[in-house]
Amino acid sequence: MIGKLLELHGLRKDCSEFPLELSLALWKRGDETFYSGIIRDITERKRAEEERERLILQLQDAMAKIKGPARIAAHLRFLQEDTR
Repeated sequence: MIGKLLELHGLRKDCSEFPLELSLALWKRGDETFYSGIIRDITERKRAEEERERLILQLQDAMAKIKGPARIAAHLRFLQEDTR
């Protein structure tokens, strides 16, 4: 597990779960070995990834429903306005 990123779920004080990334490291200094761990809240990254996937699926669905460059351009403008 040392040197790898792990995606886990953490628990906040209010008992709600959140996605986190844990990285562990070790280093030696003389005869001593030291360990460290860094925990990052990746809630926003996960939200952005889910939104991206949703938009890709929406675009693929729209492309399947329309034909011709002019209609594609018109539909893309509609999608762009819908995400604002």
